[in-house]
Amino acid sequence: MPIGPNGEKRPASVVSNAVRCMMVATGEAEEKIIRSTALRRARERSYPLPHQVVMLAPTQRRRKDT
Repeated sequence: MPIGPNGEKRPASVVSNAVRCMMVATGEAEEKIIRSTALRRARERSYPLPHQVVMLAPTQRRRKDT
């Protein structure tokens, strides 16, 4: 689904999709495969993943008094 300038998802044009499919099928255009951005974003996370978190010893832990 195409993404608009503000990040919203917009429905694709059926006619332009059909024309693009015909061009790829006849060899007039190359099919461009886009990798998922979810995997790339997962690698770029700023917070540590569970396997990167260091466990603290009980003496190093702070209790939150409420």
